[in-house]
Amino acid sequence: MKGHPSSERGRRKLSWALLLLAHFLCCSAVAQVSTNTTDPGVTLKILNREVMHFRANLGSYSPEQRAAAAEVRIAKADLNATGARADFITGDGNVEIRVRGQAVFFILPKDINELEGETLDSVARQTVARLDLAIAELEEFRDRQSLLGSLLKGVLATAALLAFIWFLARNRSWAENRLIRLTADKADQIKSHTLRVVGLQNLVAVLRGTMTTVFWAATSIATFWWLETMLRLFPQTRPYGEQLETSFLKALAKFGQSAVHALPNLGIVFLVFILARFASTAVRRFFAAVARGNIHSRFFDPTTAPIAQRLSVIMIWITAVIVAFPYIPGSQTPAFRGISVLAGLMISLGSGNLISQLVGGLVMVYNRTCRPGDFVRIGEFEGTIASVGFFSSRLVTGRNEEIVLPNSQISSSALINYTRLNETEGVLVPATVTIGYSTPWRQVHAMLLEAARRTTGTKTRPEPVVLQKQLSDFYVEYELRVALENPSQRQGVLSRLHAHIQDVFNECSVQIMSPHYEADPAQPVVVPKTKWHEPPASPTAS
Repeated sequence: MKGHPSSERGRRKLSWALLLLAHFLCCSAVAQVSTNTTDPGVTLKILNREVMHFRANLGSYSPEQRAAAAEVRIAKADLNATGARADFITGDGNVEIRVRGQAVFFILPKDINELEGETLDSVARQTVARLDLAIAELEEFRDRQSLLGSLLKGVLATAALLAFIWFLARNRSWAENRLIRLTADKADQIKSHTLRVVGLQNLVAVLRGTMTTVFWAATSIATFWWLETMLRLFPQTRPYGEQLETSFLKALAKFGQSAVHALPNLGIVFLVFILARFASTAVRRFFAAVARGNIHSRFFDPTTAPIAQRLSVIMIWITAVIVAFPYIPGSQTPAFRGISVLAGLMISLGSGNLISQLVGGLVMVYNRTCRPGDFVRIGEFEGTIASVGFFSSRLVTGRNEEIVLPNSQISSSALINYTRLNETEGVLVPATVTIGYSTPWRQVHAMLLEAARRTTGTKTRPEPVVLQKQLSDFYVEYELRVALENPSQRQGVLSRLHAHIQDVFNECSVQIMSPHYEADPAQPVVVPKTKWHEPPASPTAS
């Protein structure tokens, strides 16, 4: 006889529920067992010194309670009693630890970590040795005379440290100057002036760097010695002093082991760095001497020396990085490669405009388009070149405004240099007037030349010249060209020249007009000389 389908489904659901409950209980039990077995325990410390590590329960007492009770018993023990500071007695599978004959705690078999090779006897002996040292420090801590002696030693150690640092700082300059004088005496034997100047400068920099390194290394060692000494003087901090030395020695050993494995590659990287640093320093010294005029070169001059120095130094270090990169420890790791790819991507995305500016600056420098101190006109801007950089140049206008122009804009624009040819042939600056046909052209020429002679700031060689630029329908266009003594004063000289042109034309009763007319006026449109200084003008101001 078959059962009802609904009751069959109910029994299946109940079975699945029981299985899930059993699985949950098993997992909880396993987790509880894992928690109990992985209990780290508690360490008993006396004046910050580790004595014993409790792992097991003693009856109903947990490891924390055992450590707290042991600390109280040790503090209450009669330290002045006779007998050994600490000893132990073995019995019933346990070890009783005593202080001056008084029991302070027990070591249980479950406190032993057998995975680390510990035994009950070895742990007992180690604990007694640690406790004996802790008791001795506790006695020292309670002795005021001993603490005062430690404090006095600390003051003396601090004074010794300060005196040592003062001695190093006071004699550092003397030692540097002594080494530099000895180096200079040896450098005088070099016949080549260039090698003597560049070599002496490089050696002086190396000597100063060496002395700085020695000074800071000695100061660091002395400070470390002082800190360790101060920590070891007092019982509370003595364990930290011992740990400081141990940690330092462990770190030094680990570093030494890593350095030994990487020593060949580090040697190559260090050699590349030293060569690159020496080469870059020598290049800086050489171009600095060229810029000052101490060294004369066929290929470089004081104008191009700073840019050539920067380019040379950059190329030296880029080459050094490329050569040393495969030998850098960790350069083959995925993290290092990821950083390299990211840096390359950033440089490639952002270097388009940068390269354009750089190329523009190099074209300007090495084509000698302009140099600092030249008076130029670039597009709508006119002024004196203050500096020419890698990516931009600075222009100072006659109104004392500083304009920063990208080198790509300068190289792609028309540039007028008023200084370059002015030193030899002279640059002619124009002043234009338009006069009607009723005035004889010879008279106009003479008047313009007279105005040029009256103007200060102009050269007599080449002589001023007047050109008739255009014969228009109503007037003649005249252009006076004069050479300036100082191109940077161009605006001021032109202003004075225009004023003298007006004065000369007024003196000769010639009107300055560009007539578009039906008839000439009855009287010439000029200003009589008697009215040249009408108020508020005055002769002295003119």
